[in-house]
Amino acid sequence: MTAATIASPSRPTNPGLLASLLLIGGANSVLFSVLPPAGRHLGFVEWQIGLIVAFSAVAYMVAAAWWGRTSDIKGRRYVVVAGMVGFGLGGIAFAAVLDVGLLGFAPVMLVLILLIGARIAQSAISGGVYPAAQAYIAEATPPEKRAVALSGVTAAFALGTILGPAMAGLLVEIRITLPLYVIGLLSLLAAQWCFVSMRPRPASTGERPLRLSARDPRVAIWIVMAMVYFVSVAGTQQILGFTVQDRLALDVAATARVTSMIFMAGGLVAVLFQVFVVRRSKWSATTLMIVGLVASVVMQVGLLLARDAWQFVAVALPLGISFACVSPGFSAAASIAVGAREQGAAAGLVAAAQAGGFLVGPLTFAVLYQFAPASPFLVGLGIAVVLLLLALSRKPTVT
Repeated sequence: MTAATIASPSRPTNPGLLASLLLIGGANSVLFSVLPPAGRHLGFVEWQIGLIVAFSAVAYMVAAAWWGRTSDIKGRRYVVVAGMVGFGLGGIAFAAVLDVGLLGFAPVMLVLILLIGARIAQSAISGGVYPAAQAYIAEATPPEKRAVALSGVTAAFALGTILGPAMAGLLVEIRITLPLYVIGLLSLLAAQWCFVSMRPRPASTGERPLRLSARDPRVAIWIVMAMVYFVSVAGTQQILGFTVQDRLALDVAATARVTSMIFMAGGLVAVLFQVFVVRRSKWSATTLMIVGLVASVVMQVGLLLARDAWQFVAVALPLGISFACVSPGFSAAASIAVGAREQGAAAGLVAAAQAGGFLVGPLTFAVLYQFAPASPFLVGLGIAVVLLLLALSRKPTVT
């Protein structure tokens, strides 16, 4: 069976799906802008804040693979709509718990436990949105065009990292948790939009989707590389707020503004690079990975050296290029390596691997930062160099 035998959508994406990806990207960048200063205000140390991200990553890692295969069986709309409802309600619950803590209505440790619980629930239910979106596009795109097509998912996600921090920079002046409430409500509207606009169709016709193991030699290398890369990505995002606050000696609100500006600028670069470079190219999955990993090397060097606000913002250039290229490169490599009935499963495994990076990275980098503030960026640099060498030595194969 080939991709051509599957009923494909008339177009690989629709506005509701793109809006959902945008909101998820916006929520993640807002969280990394708001949580470090708010957590410190509550009295949490770095590793405790890292626990919130780490536990939610465990839930996402387990859920993404399951949801990916579920989308092969029940269709993409089912998974996307359910995921966005869970994402919206979970985000609102997280913001409410954070407000309870900031207002002093509950003990700090209880607030930490409830924050972890809210994020676990949100991640477990919404874990299928990203892999379902990737599978939706992959099944409608021939292998030779898949790397560029999947970069559209990253572009929508990156656009969220622009609009999210831009909104947060304004709303945190009213209440630091307000951006989280707004994104939660918009996510519920996006779920309704997807329910109306996405056609309810099964991903396959008559044949039950195949089970795909993470140890399958066709995809194992890309899963491992994706996980290791996102250890660096998630860890760097986690400590960026701490680094900005400590090196620039800023208060809570100023730290949130500067960190939001960095994520916003990085998202803008990612969108522009995707639209004006990647979309006009015929780059393969390997080329995307190589370009993105070179940019990741430059980014980590820049973060090691940055001492002024403009230097941190300048790091957004390689940050955005890396984001625009590496993730779709891994996803495309795994997608073209498997058959049509395994697209959701492959996307789910890569998404689970990325979540594994968010499990290991934030806590590891937070602990490293406490002992030696420069050490996380040295580790990130080493990861980028090793993955670059691996990408140069391997080429995805088409099934």
